[in-house]
Amino acid sequence: MIWGDHYGNHHNPHVWTQPEDYILERWICKEGDPLYPPKNAWRPFEKGPWNCVGQELALTEIKLILALSGRDSHIFDAYAEFYRTKGNSGNMRVNGQRAYIVRIGESGHPAGGYSCKVRRVHDKENCQ
Repeated sequence: MIWGDHYGNHHNPHVWTQPEDYILERWICKEGDPLYPPKNAWRPFEKGPWNCVGQELALTEIKLILALSGRDSHIFDAYAEFYRTKGNSGNMRVNGQRAYIVRIGESGHPAGGYSCKVRRVHDKENCQ
């Protein structure tokens, strides 16, 4: 019998840098960074014919929780503050307009990351 040990794999220091530490940057760093996860190292649902039958339900629940949490928040860009602290005015422009999405590899990504602020909205009327 072959048993996939996901917990062991996800906590293996030979696979992950500082596996016992919560490091958000490991999910947003670029390839080549020591924190960048190796390909197929994070496997909570397995792959192929042994794929978890509950994967779709679990991912739907995660999206629902994020949506419900986000509805009480006001998310707005902070590019002006970001570029002011960086000492430039945001030179990523197309036809004179600020570029918000840039192509990296085969997909689009926020230009300069997505500098934003999140404000918890207690009173829904103040959200606008």
